[in-house]
Amino acid sequence: MKVCTDACLFGAWLAEKKHLFNNDSQCLDIGTGTGLLALMIAQKNTTNIDAVEIDVAAATQAQQNIQDAAFNKKIQVFNQPIQNFLSQNASKKYDFIFSNPPFYEADLPTNNNKKNVAMHSTALGLKSLIELIAEALLPNGKTALLLPAHRENKVLQYCLTNNLFPTEICYVQQTEKHTAFRIMLLISKVKTTEARNFVTIKINNQYSSAFASLLQHYYLHL
Repeated sequence: MKVCTDACLFGAWLAEKKHLFNNDSQCLDIGTGTGLLALMIAQKNTTNIDAVEIDVAAATQAQQNIQDAAFNKKIQVFNQPIQNFLSQNASKKYDFIFSNPPFYEADLPTNNNKKNVAMHSTALGLKSLIELIAEALLPNGKTALLLPAHRENKVLQYCLTNNLFPTEICYVQQTEKHTAFRIMLLISKVKTTEARNFVTIKINNQYSSAFASLLQHYYLHL
């Protein structure tokens, strides 16, 4: 799967949240793909990351990408379903869990099984994902998700059912003329005041200052 702009934005958005990461933090990346989010976080923070990926080819690519990076020391890739990984490591709990999960559920799948697993909830539905996160998260832990904007109500419903509460919701829009097409959520087991904000990717056909500020350490042309 190709790296997309919204995933890069999500990784940069997470990496800037310094309060989530330190030398002792235990982080979990569910569905790491090519390792993008884990690497973006590791580029700016010293933290321990377990990166789990079900697809063999993607996990192999993630491992290669991580080996090639100068900031790879604390990232480990595990090629297995997240359900199996958590079952085998039931005693381990996490300070921070993040995921860019499959976007589509009850949508028309493709005839490409790898794309169906990566983009459609054929291997892990959103409801099951939230349940797994709630079980694996430490009492003071936090989780972050990138999702299509139209799934906001559903994910918040699943979170509340599992005693998880949004602390920040960032709406992502392509331009100032478009409605939000993605949401970036920060969620906690502790109920706090909820912050809501927006990031616009392009204004007047140029990357916005907010987008450029987040991505300047990752995009070579910014």
